[in-house]
Amino acid sequence: MGEYQSLPRFERKPAREPALYAVGEVPHEHPAAAGSIGWTVATYFWGVLINLIEAARRWQRDDAGLLAACVAYYATLSLFPLLMVLIAGLGIFLRFTPYGESSELFVLTVIAQETTDDVATQVSAAFQQVQQQALLSGPLAIIGLIAAAIAVFAQFDRAFDKIWKIDAPAFDGYVSAARREVAHRIKAFFVLLSLGGVVALFFFASLALNAVIRFSSEHVHIAKQLWKLVEVALSIGLNAIVFTAIYKCLSKIPVGWLHAARGGLLAAGTWEIGRLFLATYFTFSSYSAYGVVGSLLAAMLWAYYASSVLFLGAEYVQVIREQAQRERREAAFHRELAAQHLMRKPLLLNRRRISVRRAA
Repeated sequence: MGEYQSLPRFERKPAREPALYAVGEVPHEHPAAAGSIGWTVATYFWGVLINLIEAARRWQRDDAGLLAACVAYYATLSLFPLLMVLIAGLGIFLRFTPYGESSELFVLTVIAQETTDDVATQVSAAFQQVQQQALLSGPLAIIGLIAAAIAVFAQFDRAFDKIWKIDAPAFDGYVSAARREVAHRIKAFFVLLSLGGVVALFFFASLALNAVIRFSSEHVHIAKQLWKLVEVALSIGLNAIVFTAIYKCLSKIPVGWLHAARGGLLAAGTWEIGRLFLATYFTFSSYSAYGVVGSLLAAMLWAYYASSVLFLGAEYVQVIREQAQRERREAAFHRELAAQHLMRKPLLLNRRRISVRRAA
C-alpha cells in the first residue's frame, strides 16, 4: 500500500478568495473598470446602429418603398369617396333635421346681406342639389369607401407578411379561408378604430397643451424653445404609443411589447423628423399653384412617407426579434454543452485514476 501513497491525487484546487478593496479604490487588475459604463453605453448604441443599417437594407430588399407607394395610391383614392360621404352627410343634415334647415337659412341670410342676392341664389341651388343627391350618392360613396379601405388593408397585410416572412396558410377550403380573412379584417378594423380614438384624444391633448402654452407665456416668462421641445417630445411619445400598438396588435407573429416599443419609438422619431421637413417644404413652396392636383400630390406624399416609416419600424422589429431568437438559441446551446461537460467530467477523472493505477 505504500507505493500507492506516492501517487498524485486528482483533487480540485480551492477557489481563489476575492481580494478586498477599500471604498472607492479601483483594483489594479481592472484599470478600465471606471469606464465600463461608458463602454456599455457605446456598445449598446453601436448595436442599435448595426440593427438600423440591417433594417434599412431589408427595407430595400423587401421593396418596402414599392409597397408604401401602393398604400399611398389606395389611400389617396379613398379620399374621393370619403369626400362624397361627407357631402352626402351634409345634405342629409340640411334636409332631415331642423337644425340643418335653420343653419341653411342663417347661411343664406348672411350671404345675401354680405354679398348680393344672386350669390345667395346660387348657394341655395347648390344646397338643394346636395340635398337631392344625398340619398343616392351616400350609399354609393360608402361602398366605394369600404372598397378603398379593403384595398388599403390588403396592401398593409401583404407588406407585413413580406417583412415578417409569413408564409401563406395551407388551403383548407374556401369557407375556412374566407372566415379567417374576415376575422382578421374585423380585428384590424377594431384595432384601427381604437387607434383612431387614441389619435383623437391626442389631438385634443395637443390643443390643451397649446392653450397651456399660450396661458403660461402670458403670465410666466418661459422660453418658447423649451415649449417647442416639450411639444416635440410629447408628439414623439404619443406617436410611439400608436406605432407600438400597431406592431403588437396587427402582427400575425408573436411580437413582444419591448420589441414593439423599440420599433414604435424608431418610427415615431423618424416620422417627427420627416413631418417637420415636409411641413417646412409645403409652407414655403408653391405647390398650391397647381390647385387640386397639388393638394392631391401633397396628400399622396404624406401617405407615402407615413407608410415608409411604418414599414421601416416593422423591419427593425423583425431584426431585433431574430437577434433575440439567435441569442436564446446560443444560450440554450451553451447550457446544454456545459451540462454535458459536467456529466463527462467524473467519468474522465475515474478513467485517469484507473490508468494511473494500472501504470503504477
